Amino acid sequence: MPTLNITNPTFQEHVFVFRAPEQRHNQRHDIPSGATVPVFYGSVDECLAIIRQHEAYGIRKFKEALSKRSENAVGLLYAIESAEGTVDVDDMAVIRKTNAELLDDLAAKEREHQAVGAASANVKEHRSETSLELSVTREADANNREAEMIQTVQVSRKAGRPPKA
Repeated sequence: MPTLNITNPTFQEHVFVFRAPEQRHNQRHDIPSGATVPVFYGSVDECLAIIRQHEAYGIRKFKEALSKRSENAVGLLYAIESAEGTVDVDDMAVIRKTNAELLDDLAAKEREHQAVGAASANVKEHRSETSLELSVTREADANNREAEMIQTVQVSRKAGRPPKA
């Protein structure tokens, strides 16, 4: 009998809730960070019906997540065991690393936008030349992970010109 496995490649726990076909009540499964949990045993069609409930939220097939890098961070992944085999731990590590890199890139871009906005607000208030330097660093956390992010954003504006990053 096919098994629907849900994988959580994020760094936070996820609560997976669904209603199986022809059942009255929702089912709930807590999926820890980095874990794969079998959530349903049934036919392939029933498993796909559950997946369709979560497509709007970005659930993806495990093998597809490995084949190409997404523009967005990868949330939950699924595999129907009888059809696709089991989830490999090394593959999970690759997806988690890709997610972390993508989120760091998005955060850096957002910090740049925030610096431009702060400089623009300062210009409107003072109506003169403005220079703003934003420096962001991340220290190693309690788990002794290496601090990788050091970013400096400089925004300058001369009178009569819009701020530039």
